[in-house]
Amino acid sequence: MKLPEWVVQRYGNAPRLLEMVCAVTTDEILDHISVADYSMDVEVHLRELHRIRNGERWDVPLAWEPREVMQLCRWSTEAPDLGEEGFHIMRVFCAEGLRRIGDESENMEPDDVTLLEPLMESCLALGIQWIRSLMGETVRQLQVLDELDGEEYLPGHVEGVEGVYWMYGLYLLVVLTDPDVGEAELSVFGEFVAEKAVMMTPAPNTSFVEVLEFTQSRRDFWKTTSLLALDTGRTSGTAEELLIAVQGSAGVAWKARTMASRGVFYLRLFQFIPTAVQIMIDVRKKVRFED
Repeated sequence: MKLPEWVVQRYGNAPRLLEMVCAVTTDEILDHISVADYSMDVEVHLRELHRIRNGERWDVPLAWEPREVMQLCRWSTEAPDLGEEGFHIMRVFCAEGLRRIGDESENMEPDDVTLLEPLMESCLALGIQWIRSLMGETVRQLQVLDELDGEEYLPGHVEGVEGVYWMYGLYLLVVLTDPDVGEAELSVFGEFVAEKAVMMTPAPNTSFVEVLEFTQSRRDFWKTTSLLALDTGRTSGTAEELLIAVQGSAGVAWKARTMASRGVFYLRLFQFIPTAVQIMIDVRKKVRFED
């Protein structure tokens, strides 16, 4: 899962996102978040939200208050009382707070994957400074996963899948927002991401594309963002095929590529087991059928 060195050098030292968003999070935004759980336990939620905004409890895993209201607001699609900028700041505060601080129960939903979409959408709306900060956090997230090396992924995660999401998001952000990255570097990075998307799928017969589009809201976000990246004309090779698959034009072809790659993996894994030959025959038949 190790990133190309130029990616780490270019984005890894960006300003931290939680510090940035806390500096501009107003009391009005915190009031809005605190009532998200049907206005229950507002005073407790609000007290803990203020502590996060003031930088007092970043090293203390989140309890129910304020985790519940932060998780609810992370999925918000509007907040008319805050205005457009306030809405996006609110979402970044909630999403990045959840990602950065963690959960005391160690039994949470796989937030680190589901947080990527609201973070990308809101940072893209807030501007380049926010985008660069998110890219830096993405690099750090992937470095943590690389250090774990597949042995101890975060609670609730399917091994290997989380890093592909973050890597795919980072690739989209580079394509969309950093015109100074050269064609050769971008091509190598794209091929690297596409290779990981083929190999790291969470369940048999399920492609990365299908999991990425698991819900309607996720499907709409990834399709739109992938289409915008394709429109730049800066994608190529298997990375471009992956983007096309995500935005909906060639999902079957990409699934066939995924199955073919998995077949090679199985052959290597079971090369001394007689049934390996039959496994490969079955996989190839499936690929030909789907083509």
